[in-house]
Amino acid sequence: MNIIFKSLIVISCVLFLFLPSASAVNYSVNSSWSNGMIQELIDNTDNITGLYFSSSSGNIFININLIINKPISIFCDDGVLFNGSNTAIPLKYAFKILSDNVNIEGFILDGYVTGFIGESVDNISITSNFFNNTDTGIDIINANGLVIFNNSVINGRYTGISIENSNNTNISNNSVSGFNKGIDVIETNNTNISNNNIIDNNNIGFKLDSSENTQIKDNNIDYNGYGAFISNSNNVSVENNNVTNNSNHGIVISSSKNSKVENNVVSGNNRSGVFLDEVKSSNISKNKVENNKEDGINIGLVEDSAISKNKVSGNGKRGIFASQINKTVLKDNIIENNNDHGIRAINISYSELKNNNLSYNMKSGVYVTNCHEADLSNNYIYMSFENGLTINDLFNSSLFNNTIDRNI
Repeated sequence: MNIIFKSLIVISCVLFLFLPSASAVNYSVNSSWSNGMIQELIDNTDNITGLYFSSSSGNIFININLIINKPISIFCDDGVLFNGSNTAIPLKYAFKILSDNVNIEGFILDGYVTGFIGESVDNISITSNFFNNTDTGIDIINANGLVIFNNSVINGRYTGISIENSNNTNISNNSVSGFNKGIDVIETNNTNISNNNIIDNNNIGFKLDSSENTQIKDNNIDYNGYGAFISNSNNVSVENNNVTNNSNHGIVISSSKNSKVENNVVSGNNRSGVFLDEVKSSNISKNKVENNKEDGINIGLVEDSAISKNKVSGNGKRGIFASQINKTVLKDNIIENNNDHGIRAINISYSELKNNNLSYNMKSGVYVTNCHEADLSNNYIYMSFENGLTINDLFNSSLFNNTIDRNI
């Protein structure tokens, strides 16, 4: 009995090794397949996890608009193009993603209303695609674990990349240009926006609204309307970006808390370089804010914040303009060659203006009006073209150890 039992075990193991595999399969289609045929393949093939678009019968696919309703990787030969405008009305989308764990890579899309749409999905990767002549390039709602990497999204109408009500999103190494808004992120938390070229979008390059825990880093944000516009958002970090030559303000932060704007180059913008309104507990530091047509840094209704160690020079109006600030520090800034006052402060309380180096500004080095419980100390004010220091209405404040030299 023992010998027979062992033999049965061996035979069973051998049979198991030779059973047909239940592992996934990649399927290939070419441009001779209709959209309906490809959709049927996706819907009715249980073991499909890869769909490959081959250029074997031509690289142009007409009228592709597929619903992706299962986990799948979709990729193609180089140069495969989806033409979405071959009908009287352009197709609404190329891919509508309704499943988790979908990867789409390497396509050229032209003429769709929206290139890719996704809703209520997790772990989506959109990589190395080229979107041209769409109303919106990528539109994702309610996603978790979204990656948008190395895409070119150009020449559209409304928004290049739109993300709403999502978590854990990474948008990096993309080029977005020629839209009304380049990248628009709404009600989305834990987001990384890095190493993107956001250029020549009419209204806003990058917009963030009602979001938490966002990092905006190492981007080029150039020749847009507004450069970066952040509102109603907390714990936002804006670091190491080039924000230049935008036709409105460079960086705007409004109605937000715990923001950090650090080590950016903000120059050549048509209004102010950095504009803060109703901001609390924020830090603006180590930026180069130069040659903007209005103020270098403009802050209003700001509380518990610090403006420090910035170089603010060559701006068309004031270096720093501060209005209605409370418990805020302006210190250790270099402010020079601005076309108005170096620092103009109105209605400040429980704040500090100290250790700033101000030189060659076209009006007063420092001009303060209605100052309560403030510390103005240890500033070096040199060669202002009006007064070195002008003060109107100073109450219970300290004016100490300032050096005022050779002002005209």
